[in-house]
Amino acid sequence: MKKVKWLGAITVLSGAALTLTACGNNNNNNASDKKVSFKEAVPKKQVKKGGTLKYAVESDSPFTGIFLPELSDTITDSEIQSPGLEGLFSVDDSYKFNNKGAATFKLDKNAKTITIEVKKGVKWSDGKQVTAKDLEYAYEIVGNPKTKTS
Repeated sequence: MKKVKWLGAITVLSGAALTLTACGNNNNNNASDKKVSFKEAVPKKQVKKGGTLKYAVESDSPFTGIFLPELSDTITDSEIQSPGLEGLFSVDDSYKFNNKGAATFKLDKNAKTITIEVKKGVKWSDGKQVTAKDLEYAYEIVGNPKTKTS
């Protein structure tokens, strides 16, 4: 019985010593005293024409390759297409739509309609102007009852 009491006392003292050592004052604070500063601006370089963008995404789901946001239903597809997608509308700091994006809109709540006008100079990657017909297609897909959209 004496051995058990003696062993218990040593265990308690060892635990107390370890606790005091872990919680002790460490005078080696050199790492936290160093001030780290980063440049606030990135140097601007000439834009290169042409080239190839290599992009990798690690995912456990397969890449389906659907680049229409209206039909894409996987995170992998959405993540891969995101650098190439520009929204039509811009939002302010309160996430309210404004007319500073690629298109302007006029909302008529009484008539339950919205008029969208694409600004001049908004072009596809091949240089062709974006038209109303291009935008209409997306809304036709979403509004079609045969499309499994929610």
